[in-house]
Amino acid sequence: IETALELRRRHPGWLLAGERHAKQLPGFDFGNSPTQIEAADLAGRTLVHTTHAGTQGLVNARLADEVVTGSLVNAAALVRY
Repeated sequence: IETALELRRRHPGWLLAGERHAKQLPGFDFGNSPTQIEAADLAGRTLVHTTHAGTQGLVNARLADEVVTGSLVNAAALVRY
């Protein structure tokens, strides 16, 4: 959380998305729900994202040959993969 907020201080135009225990973080533009972000115009924008469990899982998989993530939003693409 602190790193994301520091990045925002350095880059005021960057957007922040994140949650802890399913609650949007104070000072963040979005929580972790794709429905909050789907209408946002993110073209050309930098989005910093942190979650309670998801981020930790990705960081812990850094030595994996391949990492595939899934959610309801990308379920069709995941099935095709």
